[in-house]
Amino acid sequence: MLSRMLLPAAALAVVTVAGCDKEDSVAVTLASVERELASAHAGGAAAAPPAMRQDIYNNAVNSLQQASREGSQAQKDAASLLLAQAHSGMAQIESSEATELENRLLERATRLRAQLDLYSSQSALASALASIDPAEERAALEQAVSQVDVRLSDAQQARRALQEESGWHQEAVDANATEARKLRAMAGELRARALDAPATEAAELAADAYEVEREAAALETESSRQGAEVEKIEPRLTEQDRLVARLNEERTQLTEALRRVDLRVQDARQQAQEARAAARAAADEALAMLDEIESLRAGELTELWSQAVRHAQSAVSAMTQVRPSESGARSTAAILRGEAQHRLGEMNAAKARGVERYLVLLDAISNATPTVPFIDQARAFESRAEAALLESGQAAADAFEQAAGTYQSAGVRDQEIRDRLERLQRMLQEAAGMPDDADANVG
Repeated sequence: MLSRMLLPAAALAVVTVAGCDKEDSVAVTLASVERELASAHAGGAAAAPPAMRQDIYNNAVNSLQQASREGSQAQKDAASLLLAQAHSGMAQIESSEATELENRLLERATRLRAQLDLYSSQSALASALASIDPAEERAALEQAVSQVDVRLSDAQQARRALQEESGWHQEAVDANATEARKLRAMAGELRARALDAPATEAAELAADAYEVEREAAALETESSRQGAEVEKIEPRLTEQDRLVARLNEERTQLTEALRRVDLRVQDARQQAQEARAAARAAADEALAMLDEIESLRAGELTELWSQAVRHAQSAVSAMTQVRPSESGARSTAAILRGEAQHRLGEMNAAKARGVERYLVLLDAISNATPTVPFIDQARAFESRAEAALLESGQAAADAFEQAAGTYQSAGVRDQEIRDRLERLQRMLQEAAGMPDDADANVG
Protein backbone atom coordinates (compact mmCIF):
# COMPACT_ATOMS: atom_id res chain seq x y z
CA MET A 1 0.00 0.00 0.00
CA LEU A 2 2.77 2.42 0.94
CA SER A 3 4.54 1.95 -2.39
CA ARG A 4 1.38 3.05 -4.22
CA MET A 5 1.04 6.09 -2.01
CA LEU A 6 4.63 7.17 -2.52
CA LEU A 7 4.28 7.04 -6.30
CA PRO A 8 2.91 10.61 -6.63
CA ALA A 9 5.74 12.02 -4.51
CA ALA A 10 8.46 10.09 -6.28
CA ALA A 11 7.24 11.13 -9.69
CA LEU A 12 5.83 14.59 -8.88
CA ALA A 13 8.86 16.56 -9.98
CA VAL A 14 9.22 14.51 -13.18
CA VAL A 15 5.56 14.76 -14.12
CA THR A 16 5.30 18.45 -13.31
CA VAL A 17 8.34 19.32 -15.39
CA ALA A 18 7.40 17.09 -18.28
CA GLY A 19 3.88 18.49 -18.47
CA CYS A 20 4.81 22.19 -18.66
CA ASP A 21 5.40 24.44 -21.61
CA LYS A 22 9.01 24.23 -22.69
CA GLU A 23 9.25 28.02 -22.59
CA ASP A 24 7.97 28.15 -18.97
CA SER A 25 11.00 29.43 -17.00
CA VAL A 26 9.85 27.74 -13.80
CA ALA A 27 9.47 24.42 -15.59
CA VAL A 28 12.92 24.82 -17.12
CA THR A 29 14.41 25.53 -13.69
CA LEU A 30 12.69 22.52 -12.16
CA ALA A 31 13.85 20.24 -14.96
CA SER A 32 17.42 21.49 -14.65
CA VAL A 33 17.52 21.07 -10.88
CA GLU A 34 15.94 17.63 -11.05
CA ARG A 35 18.64 16.49 -13.46
CA GLU A 36 21.38 17.98 -11.30
CA LEU A 37 20.10 16.27 -8.16
CA ALA A 38 19.77 12.98 -10.02
CA SER A 39 23.39 13.30 -11.17
CA ALA A 40 24.56 13.14 -7.57
CA HIS A 41 23.68 9.41 -7.65
CA ALA A 42 23.65 8.83 -11.40
CA GLY A 43 23.12 5.32 -12.66
CA GLY A 44 22.88 3.76 -9.22
CA ALA A 45 26.63 4.14 -8.77
CA ALA A 46 28.33 5.31 -5.62
CA ALA A 47 27.49 8.85 -4.58
CA ALA A 48 29.49 11.66 -6.11
CA PRO A 49 32.28 13.10 -3.92
CA PRO A 50 30.96 15.26 -1.04
CA ALA A 51 32.38 18.48 -2.49
CA MET A 52 30.66 17.86 -5.83
CA ARG A 53 27.36 16.99 -4.13
CA GLN A 54 27.67 20.08 -1.94
CA ASP A 55 27.95 22.26 -5.05
CA ILE A 56 24.99 20.50 -6.64
CA TYR A 57 22.83 20.99 -3.55
CA ASN A 58 23.86 24.62 -3.10
CA ASN A 59 23.11 25.38 -6.74
CA ALA A 60 19.77 23.62 -6.40
CA VAL A 61 18.78 25.66 -3.36
CA ASN A 62 19.79 28.91 -5.05
CA SER A 63 17.87 28.00 -8.22
CA LEU A 64 14.76 26.87 -6.38
CA GLN A 65 14.28 29.82 -4.03
CA GLN A 66 12.33 31.80 -6.59
CA ALA A 67 10.74 28.81 -8.30
CA SER A 68 9.18 27.72 -4.99
CA ARG A 69 7.26 31.03 -4.90
CA GLU A 70 6.20 31.23 -8.55
CA GLY A 71 4.40 29.11 -11.11
CA SER A 72 1.46 26.82 -10.59
CA GLN A 73 0.77 25.11 -7.28
CA ALA A 74 2.04 21.85 -8.75
CA GLN A 75 5.28 23.59 -9.71
CA LYS A 76 5.57 25.11 -6.24
CA ASP A 77 5.08 21.67 -4.75
CA ALA A 78 7.73 20.21 -7.05
CA ALA A 79 10.13 23.03 -6.15
CA SER A 80 9.54 22.46 -2.44
CA LEU A 81 10.14 18.72 -2.83
CA LEU A 82 13.41 19.37 -4.64
CA LEU A 83 14.39 21.96 -2.00
CA ALA A 84 13.78 19.40 0.72
CA GLN A 85 15.90 16.90 -1.18
CA ALA A 86 18.76 19.39 -1.56
CA HIS A 87 18.67 20.43 2.10
CA SER A 88 18.51 16.81 3.20
CA GLY A 89 21.52 16.07 1.02
CA MET A 90 23.52 18.89 2.59
CA ALA A 91 22.43 17.79 6.06
CA GLN A 92 23.62 14.26 5.27
CA ILE A 93 27.04 15.48 4.11
CA GLU A 94 27.55 17.63 7.19
CA SER A 95 26.25 14.97 9.59
CA SER A 96 28.61 12.44 7.98
CA GLU A 97 31.51 14.81 8.52
CA ALA A 98 30.36 15.36 12.10
CA THR A 99 30.13 11.60 12.65
CA GLU A 100 33.62 11.10 11.24
CA LEU A 101 34.93 13.75 13.62
CA GLU A 102 33.01 12.13 16.49
CA ASN A 103 34.79 8.84 15.66
CA ARG A 104 38.18 10.57 15.62
CA LEU A 105 37.38 12.16 18.97
CA LEU A 106 36.35 8.75 20.29
CA GLU A 107 39.78 7.44 19.34
CA ARG A 108 41.39 10.39 21.14
CA ALA A 109 39.19 9.67 24.14
CA THR A 110 40.44 6.08 24.13
CA ARG A 111 44.02 7.31 24.25
CA LEU A 112 43.10 9.75 27.01
CA ARG A 113 41.54 6.89 28.99
CA ALA A 114 44.81 5.01 28.56
CA GLN A 115 46.70 7.94 30.08
CA LEU A 116 44.11 8.15 32.83
CA ASP A 117 44.56 4.45 33.60
CA LEU A 118 48.32 4.94 33.55
CA TYR A 119 47.97 7.86 35.96
CA SER A 120 45.87 5.77 38.35
CA SER A 121 48.01 2.65 38.11
CA GLN A 122 51.29 4.53 38.49
CA SER A 123 49.90 6.56 41.38
CA ALA A 124 48.73 3.37 43.05
CA LEU A 125 52.08 1.76 42.35
CA ALA A 126 53.91 4.75 43.85
CA SER A 127 51.75 4.62 46.96
CA ALA A 128 52.28 0.91 47.31
CA LEU A 129 56.03 1.20 46.90
CA ALA A 130 56.31 4.15 49.25
CA SER A 131 54.42 2.32 51.98
CA ILE A 132 56.71 -0.71 51.91
CA ASP A 133 58.87 -1.26 54.98
CA PRO A 134 61.54 -3.91 55.40
CA ALA A 135 59.25 -6.22 57.33
CA GLU A 136 56.06 -5.97 55.33
CA GLU A 137 57.02 -5.07 51.79
CA ARG A 138 57.32 -8.63 50.48
CA ALA A 139 53.81 -9.54 51.60
CA ALA A 140 52.39 -6.30 50.18
CA LEU A 141 54.05 -6.85 46.79
CA GLU A 142 52.90 -10.46 46.59
CA GLN A 143 49.33 -9.33 47.26
CA ALA A 144 49.67 -6.66 44.57
CA VAL A 145 50.83 -9.29 42.06
CA SER A 146 47.82 -11.45 42.86
CA GLN A 147 45.49 -8.51 42.36
CA VAL A 148 47.09 -7.71 39.01
CA ASP A 149 46.72 -11.35 37.97
CA VAL A 150 42.98 -11.19 38.67
CA ARG A 151 42.62 -7.93 36.73
CA LEU A 152 44.71 -9.33 33.88
CA SER A 153 42.56 -12.44 33.63
CA ASP A 154 39.40 -10.33 33.58
CA ALA A 155 40.88 -8.01 30.94
CA GLN A 156 41.87 -10.91 28.68
CA GLN A 157 38.40 -12.45 28.96
CA ALA A 158 36.76 -9.09 28.13
CA ARG A 159 39.04 -8.74 25.10
CA ARG A 160 37.98 -12.14 23.73
CA ALA A 161 34.31 -11.20 24.15
CA LEU A 162 34.82 -7.93 22.24
CA GLN A 163 36.59 -9.74 19.39
CA GLU A 164 33.66 -12.14 18.99
CA GLU A 165 31.12 -9.30 19.07
CA SER A 166 33.04 -7.28 16.48
CA GLY A 167 33.28 -10.26 14.13
CA TRP A 168 29.53 -10.84 14.24
CA HIS A 169 28.74 -7.22 13.43
CA GLN A 170 31.30 -7.16 10.58
CA GLU A 171 29.65 -10.15 8.94
CA ALA A 172 26.34 -8.27 9.03
CA VAL A 173 28.00 -5.18 7.53
CA ASP A 174 29.41 -7.14 4.59
CA ALA A 175 26.19 -9.03 3.87
CA ASN A 176 23.97 -5.92 3.92
CA ALA A 177 26.42 -3.85 1.89
CA THR A 178 26.64 -6.52 -0.83
CA GLU A 179 22.87 -6.76 -1.17
CA ALA A 180 22.51 -2.96 -1.15
CA ARG A 181 24.99 -2.64 -4.03
CA LYS A 182 22.94 -5.08 -6.08
CA LEU A 183 19.76 -3.09 -5.44
CA ARG A 184 21.47 0.21 -6.26
CA ALA A 185 22.57 -1.22 -9.60
CA MET A 186 19.01 -2.42 -10.27
CA ALA A 187 17.65 1.06 -9.46
CA GLY A 188 20.18 2.60 -11.78
CA GLU A 189 19.02 0.41 -14.63
CA LEU A 190 15.41 1.42 -13.97
CA ARG A 191 16.30 5.10 -13.96
CA ALA A 192 18.31 4.71 -17.14
CA ARG A 193 15.30 3.13 -18.84
CA ALA A 194 13.12 5.97 -17.57
CA LEU A 195 15.24 8.55 -19.41
CA ASP A 196 14.11 7.25 -22.79
CA ALA A 197 10.58 6.22 -21.81
CA PRO A 198 7.33 8.18 -22.27
CA ALA A 199 6.29 10.34 -19.34
CA THR A 200 3.76 7.91 -17.87
CA GLU A 201 6.08 4.92 -18.14
CA ALA A 202 8.97 7.06 -16.90
CA ALA A 203 7.01 7.91 -13.77
CA GLU A 204 6.28 4.23 -13.17
CA LEU A 205 9.93 3.32 -13.69
CA ALA A 206 10.99 6.15 -11.40
CA ALA A 207 8.60 4.88 -8.75
CA ASP A 208 9.96 1.35 -9.12
CA ALA A 209 13.49 2.68 -8.87
CA TYR A 210 12.48 4.67 -5.81
CA GLU A 211 11.14 1.54 -4.12
CA VAL A 212 14.30 -0.41 -4.93
CA GLU A 213 16.43 2.47 -3.64
CA ARG A 214 14.39 2.52 -0.45
CA GLU A 215 15.15 -1.15 0.03
CA ALA A 216 18.82 -0.47 -0.69
CA ALA A 217 18.80 2.49 1.68
CA ALA A 218 17.31 0.33 4.41
CA LEU A 219 20.07 -2.23 3.91
CA GLU A 220 22.68 0.53 3.83
CA THR A 221 21.23 1.98 7.00
CA GLU A 222 21.44 -1.42 8.68
CA SER A 223 24.95 -1.90 7.31
CA SER A 224 25.90 1.53 8.64
CA ARG A 225 24.34 0.70 11.98
CA GLN A 226 26.27 -2.55 12.18
CA GLY A 227 29.37 -0.71 10.99
CA ALA A 228 28.85 1.86 13.73
CA GLU A 229 28.72 -1.01 16.21
CA VAL A 230 32.05 -2.28 14.86
CA GLU A 231 33.48 1.23 15.08
CA LYS A 232 32.26 1.55 18.65
CA ILE A 233 33.79 -1.79 19.55
CA GLU A 234 37.18 -1.13 17.92
CA PRO A 235 38.22 1.66 20.34
CA ARG A 236 37.07 -0.48 23.24
CA LEU A 237 39.06 -3.41 21.87
CA THR A 238 42.11 -1.19 21.42
CA GLU A 239 41.68 0.10 24.94
CA GLN A 240 41.38 -3.47 26.21
CA ASP A 241 44.60 -4.44 24.40
CA ARG A 242 46.33 -1.50 26.00
CA LEU A 243 44.90 -2.43 29.37
CA VAL A 244 46.29 -5.98 29.05
CA ALA A 245 49.67 -4.56 28.04
CA ARG A 246 49.58 -2.13 30.93
CA LEU A 247 48.66 -4.88 33.38
CA ASN A 248 51.46 -7.07 32.06
CA GLU A 249 53.85 -4.19 32.48
CA GLU A 250 52.54 -3.47 35.96
CA ARG A 251 52.96 -7.12 36.89
CA THR A 252 56.51 -7.07 35.58
CA GLN A 253 57.24 -4.01 37.66
CA LEU A 254 55.76 -5.59 40.78
CA THR A 255 57.60 -8.89 40.37
CA GLU A 256 60.82 -7.01 39.74
CA ALA A 257 60.21 -5.01 42.90
CA LEU A 258 59.57 -8.25 44.77
CA ARG A 259 62.86 -9.69 43.53
CA ARG A 260 64.76 -6.64 44.58
CA VAL A 261 63.13 -6.18 47.97
CA ASP A 262 65.69 -8.49 49.51
CA LEU A 263 68.49 -6.36 48.10
CA ARG A 264 67.55 -2.86 49.14
CA VAL A 265 64.51 -1.00 50.42
CA GLN A 266 65.93 2.09 48.87
CA ASP A 267 65.44 0.56 45.45
CA ALA A 268 61.67 0.38 46.10
CA ARG A 269 61.67 4.03 47.13
CA GLN A 270 63.41 4.96 43.89
CA GLN A 271 60.77 3.11 41.91
CA ALA A 272 58.06 4.97 43.80
CA GLN A 273 59.58 8.26 42.73
CA GLU A 274 59.67 7.10 39.13
CA ALA A 275 56.04 5.97 39.31
CA ARG A 276 54.99 9.34 40.69
CA ALA A 277 56.86 11.03 37.83
CA ALA A 278 55.13 8.73 35.33
CA ALA A 279 51.78 9.54 36.95
CA ARG A 280 52.46 13.27 36.65
CA ALA A 281 53.49 12.86 33.02
CA ALA A 282 50.34 10.84 32.31
CA ALA A 283 48.18 13.51 33.96
CA ASP A 284 49.85 16.23 31.88
CA GLU A 285 49.29 14.24 28.69
CA ALA A 286 45.68 13.54 29.64
CA LEU A 287 45.05 17.24 30.20
CA ALA A 288 46.56 18.13 26.81
CA MET A 289 44.32 15.55 25.13
CA LEU A 290 41.25 16.79 27.00
CA ASP A 291 41.95 20.38 25.93
CA GLU A 292 42.25 19.21 22.32
CA ILE A 293 38.98 17.25 22.48
CA GLU A 294 37.09 20.13 24.11
CA SER A 295 38.45 22.59 21.55
CA LEU A 296 37.33 20.43 18.62
CA ARG A 297 33.93 19.76 20.19
CA ALA A 298 33.30 23.42 20.99
CA GLY A 299 34.51 24.59 17.57
CA GLU A 300 34.52 22.41 14.47
CA LEU A 301 32.14 19.71 15.71
CA THR A 302 29.56 22.17 17.03
CA GLU A 303 29.61 24.03 13.71
CA LEU A 304 29.17 20.82 11.70
CA TRP A 305 26.22 19.65 13.79
CA SER A 306 24.68 23.13 13.69
CA GLN A 307 24.87 23.22 9.90
CA ALA A 308 23.50 19.69 9.60
CA VAL A 309 20.57 20.43 11.91
CA ARG A 310 19.89 23.75 10.16
CA HIS A 311 19.65 22.05 6.77
CA ALA A 312 17.50 19.26 8.21
CA GLN A 313 15.18 21.93 9.62
CA SER A 314 15.12 23.62 6.20
CA ALA A 315 14.12 20.29 4.64
CA VAL A 316 11.21 20.08 7.09
CA SER A 317 10.22 23.67 6.29
CA ALA A 318 10.32 22.95 2.55
CA MET A 319 8.10 19.90 2.98
CA THR A 320 5.67 22.03 4.97
CA GLN A 321 5.18 24.16 1.85
CA VAL A 322 3.99 21.16 -0.22
CA ARG A 323 0.19 21.45 -0.47
CA PRO A 324 -1.12 19.05 -3.13
CA SER A 325 -4.82 19.24 -3.89
CA GLU A 326 -5.54 15.51 -4.18
CA SER A 327 -6.32 13.60 -0.99
CA GLY A 328 -3.89 10.77 -1.75
CA ALA A 329 -1.12 13.20 -2.55
CA ARG A 330 -1.79 15.07 0.69
CA SER A 331 -1.33 11.86 2.65
CA THR A 332 1.87 11.13 0.77
CA ALA A 333 3.16 14.65 1.42
CA ALA A 334 2.39 14.22 5.12
CA ILE A 335 4.38 10.97 5.16
CA LEU A 336 7.34 12.63 3.45
CA ARG A 337 7.13 15.55 5.86
CA GLY A 338 7.09 13.07 8.72
CA GLU A 339 10.18 11.42 7.29
CA ALA A 340 11.96 14.80 7.21
CA GLN A 341 10.99 15.43 10.84
CA HIS A 342 12.07 11.89 11.70
CA ARG A 343 15.50 12.50 10.11
CA LEU A 344 15.81 15.77 12.02
CA GLY A 345 15.14 13.91 15.24
CA GLU A 346 17.68 11.22 14.41
CA MET A 347 20.27 13.90 13.63
CA ASN A 348 19.73 15.58 17.00
CA ALA A 349 19.77 12.16 18.66
CA ALA A 350 23.12 11.34 17.00
CA LYS A 351 24.48 14.65 18.25
CA ALA A 352 23.22 13.81 21.74
CA ARG A 353 24.88 10.37 21.63
CA GLY A 354 28.20 12.02 20.90
CA VAL A 355 27.77 14.26 23.93
CA GLU A 356 26.83 11.22 26.02
CA ARG A 357 30.07 9.49 25.04
CA TYR A 358 31.97 12.63 25.99
CA LEU A 359 30.23 12.71 29.36
CA VAL A 360 31.31 9.11 29.97
CA LEU A 361 34.90 10.24 29.47
CA LEU A 362 34.46 13.27 31.74
CA ASP A 363 32.84 11.10 34.40
CA ALA A 364 35.83 8.74 34.29
CA ILE A 365 38.13 11.73 34.78
CA SER A 366 36.03 13.04 37.67
CA ASN A 367 36.11 9.64 39.39
CA ALA A 368 39.77 8.86 38.76
CA THR A 369 41.76 7.76 41.81
CA PRO A 370 43.61 9.70 43.02
CA THR A 371 41.90 12.93 41.95
CA VAL A 372 43.51 14.36 38.81
CA PRO A 373 45.23 17.73 39.11
CA PHE A 374 42.87 19.25 36.50
CA ILE A 375 39.63 18.15 38.16
CA ASP A 376 38.10 21.67 38.21
CA GLN A 377 38.61 22.11 34.48
CA ALA A 378 37.11 18.68 33.77
CA ARG A 379 34.06 19.48 35.89
CA ALA A 380 33.53 22.76 34.04
CA PHE A 381 33.60 20.87 30.73
CA GLU A 382 31.18 18.32 32.21
CA SER A 383 28.72 21.04 33.22
CA ARG A 384 28.70 22.48 29.68
CA ALA A 385 28.33 19.03 28.15
CA GLU A 386 25.34 18.22 30.37
CA ALA A 387 23.62 21.40 29.18
CA ALA A 388 24.37 20.50 25.55
CA LEU A 389 23.01 16.99 26.08
CA LEU A 390 19.79 18.37 27.53
CA GLU A 391 19.37 20.73 24.57
CA SER A 392 20.05 18.07 21.91
CA GLY A 393 17.93 15.48 23.65
CA GLN A 394 14.99 17.87 23.87
CA ALA A 395 15.40 18.84 20.21
CA ALA A 396 15.40 15.15 19.25
CA ALA A 397 12.31 14.47 21.37
CA ASP A 398 10.48 17.46 19.85
CA ALA A 399 11.29 16.34 16.31
CA PHE A 400 10.27 12.73 17.02
CA GLU A 401 7.00 13.92 18.55
CA GLN A 402 6.28 16.12 15.53
CA ALA A 403 7.10 13.23 13.18
CA ALA A 404 4.74 10.93 15.05
CA GLY A 405 1.96 13.52 14.86
CA THR A 406 2.57 14.07 11.16
CA TYR A 407 2.51 10.35 10.38
CA GLN A 408 -0.76 10.03 12.26
CA SER A 409 -2.24 13.03 10.46
CA ALA A 410 -1.61 11.29 7.13
CA GLY A 411 -4.56 9.04 7.92
CA VAL A 412 -2.73 5.97 6.63
CA ARG A 413 -3.08 2.57 8.29
CA ASP A 414 -0.21 0.95 6.42
CA GLN A 415 1.83 -1.47 8.55
CA GLU A 416 5.09 0.29 7.70
CA ILE A 417 3.71 3.56 9.02
CA ARG A 418 2.57 1.78 12.18
CA ASP A 419 6.06 0.33 12.55
CA ARG A 420 7.55 3.81 12.20
CA LEU A 421 5.19 5.14 14.85
CA GLU A 422 6.17 2.34 17.20
CA ARG A 423 9.86 3.11 16.67
CA LEU A 424 9.19 6.79 17.25
CA GLN A 425 7.36 5.97 20.47
CA ARG A 426 10.42 4.08 21.70
CA MET A 427 12.70 6.92 20.65
CA LEU A 428 10.51 9.42 22.50
CA GLN A 429 10.63 7.27 25.61
CA GLU A 430 14.42 7.04 25.39
CA ALA A 431 14.73 10.78 24.84
CA ALA A 432 12.51 11.46 27.84
CA GLY A 433 14.26 8.87 30.01
CA MET A 434 11.03 6.87 30.37
CA PRO A 435 10.79 3.06 30.56
CA ASP A 436 9.65 1.30 27.43
CA ASP A 437 5.88 0.78 27.41
CA ALA A 438 4.96 -2.19 25.29
CA ASP A 439 1.29 -1.31 25.51
CA ALA A 440 1.62 2.31 24.32
CA ASN A 441 -1.00 3.27 21.75
CA VAL A 442 0.77 4.62 18.69
CA GLY A 443 -1.92 3.72 16.22
